[in-house]
This record gives sequence, C-alpha cells and structure tokens, in this order.
Amino acid sequence: MRGKRWYVPTLLATLLVASLVGSSASAHLRKQNGDRVSKRHARWHKQQQQQTQTAATTGTSAQSVPTTAAEFDDWGPSLPMHQHGPMTGHLPPVQENVELLGKLKLTNFADDVSDVSALGNFAYVGDWGLGGQCSTGGVNIVDISDPTNPVKVKFLNAGGSGYQTEGIQALHISTSAYTGDILIVSNEWCRTMPNVKQMPGGISIWDINDPTSPRELVHAFGDFDDHAPRANEAHSVIAWDAGNNAYAAAIDNEAVEDVDIFDITDPRNPELIFETDLAGVNVDAHGEFQTSHDFDVLQFNNDADAALEWNLMVSDWDAGWVHLDVTDPHAPFVVGETDYATCDQVVQTLPGAPCLL
Repeated sequence: MRGKRWYVPTLLATLLVASLVGSSASAHLRKQNGDRVSKRHARWHKQQQQQTQTAATTGTSAQSVPTTAAEFDDWGPSLPMHQHGPMTGHLPPVQENVELLGKLKLTNFADDVSDVSALGNFAYVGDWGLGGQCSTGGVNIVDISDPTNPVKVKFLNAGGSGYQTEGIQALHISTSAYTGDILIVSNEWCRTMPNVKQMPGGISIWDINDPTSPRELVHAFGDFDDHAPRANEAHSVIAWDAGNNAYAAAIDNEAVEDVDIFDITDPRNPELIFETDLAGVNVDAHGEFQTSHDFDVLQFNNDADAALEWNLMVSDWDAGWVHLDVTDPHAPFVVGETDYATCDQVVQTLPGAPCLL
C-alpha cells in the first residue's frame, strides 16, 4: 500500500508539466476561434467604468475600453486578456525527487493536456482538444494500477465544441442523497455553434464507481443568467464533501461575479446557491487586475472556537490569494488576502523608484 501512495504523485507531476505548458496556447486559440468577450473583459470594463466616474468628478480623462476580443488583441499584451504572457521572464523550473516510472501518449497534439486527478487505481486526464481543431476535448481515463504500464480505458468526450479545462477532480462523497465516486469537470468551448447546447459551459458530473463504464449524472450545469439555455463557461472547479452535504466552487468565465458555489449533495440535481466577485479585496501585486483563475479547498481552524472551517483559497490574479470561509456556502465571507511587499526577490524595480533589497 505504501508503494501506491508515492507513484500516483509521480505520475501526476509528469502529467501536470504538460498541463501547465498547455494553458497559454489554449488561451490564444480560444480567442482566435470565437469573437466573444469573457468575464475578464466584464471585470476590466467594470474597473474602467469606476475610473470614468472618478474622472468625471475630478476633471481628468479616462481610457476607452475595448468591446471585442479582436480589440483586445489590438491593445496588445499589456491587457489582462493576455493572461499567461510571454514565455520569457518566468522562474526556472525545478525537478527534484521525481522518478519517471511510465508514460502514455493520450493526445495527438502537443500541449493538449489540461489537468489531471487521481482516485484509487485510475487517473483522469483532461484534454483541451484545441490541437484537434476544437472537436476532441474531454477526459481520458487511465488505469494506473501498474505505474510502469498505464493503460487508457475510456475517453469522455465533452461534446460539441466543448473541452475540459483546469478543473478535473475525482473524489468520493457520502451525503444524504448520494454515496459513491464522482468525477467533476469544468467546461469551456472554442467555436460558436448553431445549437448553443453544443457549446457546453458550467460543470459536468460523472458517476465513476466503475471507471471503465462511467455514467454522466449532469451535463453542463451552471449559471444560466446570461446566455440561457447554455451555462456560462467555467475555467476551473473544485468540490468537497462536508458531511451530509457536498459542494463545488467554479470559476465563471463570463460574469463579474466570477466565483460560483453549487450544492452537489445530489450530484444528479446540482443547485447554484451563491455567486461572488470577491469585492473589496486589495489588489496590490505588480499589476492592477483582479480576476479569479483557480483555487483549492482546505479544512482548518481559522477562529477562536474549536470547530474546523471549510476554506476556499482563490487565486485572484493581481490580488493574490483570497481566503474565503465557505463553512456556510450560502453565506461565504472573506477572511483574508495576500498583501504584497513593495519589493520582492522577483521584481526588483518599480516604475520611477528602485527597490531597496
């Protein structure tokens, strides 16, 4: 049993390298395949509106805001739409205490692995599908019981022009309505289709009690306020079992309120119970853009009583980490956030003033 515990992280680490490399290419391809404005523009637009209101009261001028993806491209890489930036200027990669035991080709195109999760003897590997011209996105299910010889056993196609993103999670839940293993995934799409049902957004949940024969419990469920009957795209999702109830949080690509929380106590009938834009956090990194991108959920104590709380740790771009208490997911609240020093070891100078190290 001890051997099984360490080879899974080894495989995951190998696959995650491809996941991280693939994200910047996918962001660029998505813009080329659809002229729509995401929630990054929505939040940028909101910030620009606030600046315009300030300018009106102070007599200064405000910069105009792009309204299409093409206009974003014209503005160049200084805009937050170009979320991953160039390949230069990053910290060097580190590889320590990792041994490659086995490998398996799952895609026909480079950089198409989006995310990976593991439960028991199976790994669940997301496929952007963008290298295949927007038709091969989904999840590969891989038997890793023999880590030296992983075997693909199933592929779950996202459907239409959809693909699976940086939100692939396999977990066991035991609630008042459902007990078993589930796979929860986030959906984006890369081409406009005549039938909007072929443009899946939101989250999908699969019954994986038998990973060789999974059953879809719900397909493309999410926030339908903006584009019904399709749900807003979701860039990432994470779920947790809180006892009698289970919940999931997803990054909403198309709304300013970009953290959506779902009740998945019955994963066949999820319910959107809360949306938040994490208003009021301090954006003080080396940039001024706030947009939720990814997260983790942890259970620990963060107050005076002895009870453990559920905590959603949101990666919120230039706002850093935002700590959200989701013990009551119907009424989550911000506990704290990252505050950055004026200078750090990576950025040693700021415009107009050198950093003193």
